[in-house]
Amino acid sequence: MSESVTLKEVGRNAVAAHVKASIRAFLKNDSNLLALNANERAITHKFAEYLAARFPNWDVDCEYDRLLEEAKKLRLRGEITRVIPDIIVHRRNTKNNLLVIEAKKDNDPRGMGAGREKLREFRRQLHYRHAVFLRFRTGENAGIESPVWI
Repeated sequence: MSESVTLKEVGRNAVAAHVKASIRAFLKNDSNLLALNANERAITHKFAEYLAARFPNWDVDCEYDRLLEEAKKLRLRGEITRVIPDIIVHRRNTKNNLLVIEAKKDNDPRGMGAGREKLREFRRQLHYRHAVFLRFRTGENAGIESPVWI
């Protein structure tokens, strides 16, 4: 498989391989962010840098809240809510959305449930091709649990 995903290689297997490679690179070079229990935004930003290297023909953004000129919104539990995904792989100023990632640290009391619901709705309402939930383990057991694909 090539080092980067092209427009023709947007299948789940190709995307998953690049997410896994990004996890390995992050853990090799920056696991100290997890061990130190750094802010989630610092962790996701650094992780997004590894994704950007794997998806050079795409825009990789953290907390990107735009859908064309509008704020990004989803209908969640019957209400229209402004949403800010942790990381997305997309084409800015288009509706070409490849991957959305929600991430939580293991010490976040909100847990995985809300993230999974939001990811399902990103796929259904905003037509992201792929969605994944990442759980970051902090402290002595620093690491990233297996990605949960939605």
